[in-house]
Amino acid sequence: MEPNRFLKIDRTALYRTIRKEYNITPSRLVENIQLEMAVNLLKTNLDILYSVAVESGFTDDRALIRIFRKRLQQTPTAIRKIIRNSENPEQKAEEFIFQIWTANPSEGS
Repeated sequence: MEPNRFLKIDRTALYRTIRKEYNITPSRLVENIQLEMAVNLLKTNLDILYSVAVESGFTDDRALIRIFRKRLQQTPTAIRKIIRNSENPEQKAEEFIFQIWTANPSEGS
């Protein structure tokens, strides 16, 4: 089911609302949520990348790797190592999440 039907709102109105509230497109909003989920999974478990990808809403590990490189300029494996090797893994993960949400939407699009 499409989100606009579930929410009982016109597709255009939903797009405009998301654009107004977040200053990004609905697809970028979904991508940001997926990336945030992936970073949190990389921080908390040792699952293979395929599992992290699927659990965070990507089609497979290749899609996850591609979007991480595009948006964070690093692979998920590299980010996992950075987070796990930091003195404060929670803070380091939050830094990546902050980067996801504050990046200019035109960058890497």
